[in-house]
Amino acid sequence: MAQPFLDPMLTGTYQQSPALTIWLNDKKNIPEYVPSHYVVERIETFPNGAVFHARIQELPTPCVVKVCSSSAGDGVLICRSNADIEQAKENFKMIKGAIIIEKYIEVQRNFCVQFGIPASQNSSIEIVGCSEQLTTPSGEFLGGIVHPHRFDLDAKRVETIVLQEILPNIRSLGWYGVGGLDALLGTDGNVYIVDSNFRMTSTIAYLFNVRCGLITQPFVTFTGEFHGTVRDFERRILPIARSGKNGQRIHILALSLHDTVFRFNAAMFFDQSNAIAHYAAYAVAHGIDSRVLRTLSHYNA
Repeated sequence: MAQPFLDPMLTGTYQQSPALTIWLNDKKNIPEYVPSHYVVERIETFPNGAVFHARIQELPTPCVVKVCSSSAGDGVLICRSNADIEQAKENFKMIKGAIIIEKYIEVQRNFCVQFGIPASQNSSIEIVGCSEQLTTPSGEFLGGIVHPHRFDLDAKRVETIVLQEILPNIRSLGWYGVGGLDALLGTDGNVYIVDSNFRMTSTIAYLFNVRCGLITQPFVTFTGEFHGTVRDFERRILPIARSGKNGQRIHILALSLHDTVFRFNAAMFFDQSNAIAHYAAYAVAHGIDSRVLRTLSHYNA
């Protein structure tokens, strides 16, 4: 669980301290377990959204405003002007947790490294895989690109840093499980750890599919909906989602149906990075309602 309950009556049901998991998922604590040279410079930290909203003095721009307990890009805004900061104040004024202001990093690439720390101290920590993250200019997460069989020197460098210099610190705190760390490769050549997800993530589920041989093609993750009857779903979506068939363009990982709305997490296959926009538009044309795919249909690799 990303944010387990702290009710004392539930304490005995957890294998490990829920307070530790919550602490690790709080962005403001990243400097406590990540070496300082991988931590983005912090300009200021506010105890809550109300205090941030009341701030009168100007903050340097560009900068990044973060809600400490957010995930999946929610609660993260890149502010390039004072007007952006004022908008962030409005957006976050009701947040009860801390608000962090960080230095803006010019980014070459954006990665998420997925890992597993076994409960047994005799078992080695593992890197499950690495995805390259797609974001909007304002920092909003769109999806992750995975190339299952391509060697990526930048990704391997980030994976090595996470495996050797960060995860042993996590293990020493007594935590174990699966999770992901977001890392930026700056134009200055430095690596920065910018977010923590000590929980089961959707990306790690896709990477388990890769490790099991269920996914072998390059793909980009997305969430979406389809509105219609079961017959409509069978007629329009199954032809592009049926595993192992010619013409399969998406791999559905999780699917639910409520009334006439199908909701799913899926991977969209592509062959070349410059074809992502084409395949995203193709999926949308088949009736998939997805903000991510609509955005990616205009994506230039």
